[in-house]
Amino acid sequence: MSGGDFATLHSDAPRWTAGLPDLPADPLAWYDLERLNLMTAVHQAAAAGLDELCWDLVASGYTLFLTRGHNDDWEETLRAALACTRLAGNARGTATMLMGLGLLGTYRHDYAGAAEALEESMRLFREIGERQGLMYALGVAAHVDGMLGRYDHAVALHEEALEVHRASGDLGAEVLLLRSLGQLLVEIGRLEHARPHLERALLAGRDGDRRVHAEVLYWLGQLHLAAAEVGPAESAFKDMLAIAEDLADPREEAEARYGLGLVRLNTGALGAAAGLFRQALALNRPLGEPLTEGRIRTALGILHCRNGQPRQAIGHLTEAAGIFDAIGIPLWSGRAYRALADAHEAHGDRTAAHAARKRALTLFTSVGAPEAADIAGPDADRPP
Repeated sequence: MSGGDFATLHSDAPRWTAGLPDLPADPLAWYDLERLNLMTAVHQAAAAGLDELCWDLVASGYTLFLTRGHNDDWEETLRAALACTRLAGNARGTATMLMGLGLLGTYRHDYAGAAEALEESMRLFREIGERQGLMYALGVAAHVDGMLGRYDHAVALHEEALEVHRASGDLGAEVLLLRSLGQLLVEIGRLEHARPHLERALLAGRDGDRRVHAEVLYWLGQLHLAAAEVGPAESAFKDMLAIAEDLADPREEAEARYGLGLVRLNTGALGAAAGLFRQALALNRPLGEPLTEGRIRTALGILHCRNGQPRQAIGHLTEAAGIFDAIGIPLWSGRAYRALADAHEAHGDRTAAHAARKRALTLFTSVGAPEAADIAGPDADRPP
């Protein structure tokens, strides 16, 4: 999937190398056909006490489970292998499965659960001197810190992990880390710091995992938008959409259409923007991805407010704020409440506007977001 055996630890299980067929031309088509057999093999290995084989099978399948969004299947195999490795006293396998649970937690936006699993994973990797595994776990932990608003610590963890991955030659892991660090820096407004990381990820990952390449394009598009570079932003999102459609990946397609909707919103083409946002919502609905839904509804709320429809805006923004509050992302909660304050103001409800603005200020201040300066002022906490 990634153009090589990257970002994966392997066990000491014996390998059957004689007479193997050629690698499949389409890994996802192979996975779709063999998924149930793969899961059965994991359970059989666990039942037989073959802990090294069991955890390696699971670790080797991360990208496949993740790409198809089969999170329940992924968790089932992770927990089966984790129980097997714990029973065998296999610290390396246990640490790797805990790292997998941390990664899965980030995709489910269970950041507290992810942090708990990653803490034990990193402790075990340190105890056994497994430096490569520790760096993989550090990369995931850095992303968790970023989502929780611990930005300086997240940047430091990213940079520490990148140094090791560059030295190891693990290009796939390096691209993932560059994308993750670039994403974090874009989110907190450090655009010129983000640019070289994302450009490096784009170049280094061009011939690798196309799904990861699409994610790099997404964050480059967001960077260009934030820097008022509308043309390059549109190109990045269109390139991402082409990859998503070719891969038949609804998750990436939803993100690409959302990005293109932001471009249209930025240029004042509100009708086109609304259509793209609704397409993105429809694609995301069966996936149940809350962060994406919250972002799209925030954009729809801003759109309706600009279009003189504050009541509709309030509906979308109230829902978005609830989503972000539920999954614990203070930066995006703050953005939703800030837009909600504008919608209430446009609707003539100054009391509700003040409450929403005060909530946004509290959230931005709690994570040191620069957006707090846009709200703060002598009358910020004073009721109307």
